[in-house]
Amino acid sequence: MKMDTQESRAVVDLFRRTTIALYSTCISYPSSRLHRSSFAIHHSSSIIHHSPFAIRHSSSFRRAFSLLEVVVSMAILLAGIAAIATFFPMSVRHNQRAVDVSTAAYIAQMKAEEIRRDDSTNHRLVREIRQLTDPTKPVTFPLDSRFAYSFCGRSMIDDTTQTGGGSDSGIARVIIVYSPEFKPRPDLFSPKENILFELRFYE
Repeated sequence: MKMDTQESRAVVDLFRRTTIALYSTCISYPSSRLHRSSFAIHHSSSIIHHSPFAIRHSSSFRRAFSLLEVVVSMAILLAGIAAIATFFPMSVRHNQRAVDVSTAAYIAQMKAEEIRRDDSTNHRLVREIRQLTDPTKPVTFPLDSRFAYSFCGRSMIDDTTQTGGGSDSGIARVIIVYSPEFKPRPDLFSPKENILFELRFYE
């Protein structure tokens, strides 16, 4: 009987120790698992943050943004160049036209003075020019072959005198146009933009 009691105590003691060990294992297992999971997450985040791929990704994003800025800047620059390329030839033509008109005015004044100088006292040349309804054949100016001069008794610019009527007809005029050698065309006086200058004299 005494032996049975000792054996029972030994079994109870073994059961108690086994229960305590199992309880300790159950309590400590989730905590250690959670600790290991937190460490793994933190470690993974640290690896991703400091990895060369992340650095390359950030750097490539900055490079892509800089490339976009370059493309936009180039587009604006090309638009400005296109505008300049469009308006620059037009500006050159207008400036050249202004220079040619000034030269034509000088030639017209010179030819008007020659008519006054060479005309007779009764102004026969002036009367003949006044009676012209169509301009004379253009004569190339010898000092500048780009220009030609002609005489007429009516305006080639004012539309009211194109038919020979109007208060502005019957007045001697010197008309300056581009010479046919410089700008060949069928009609040197049409359209009227071809006429550089028209000077009336002896009104």
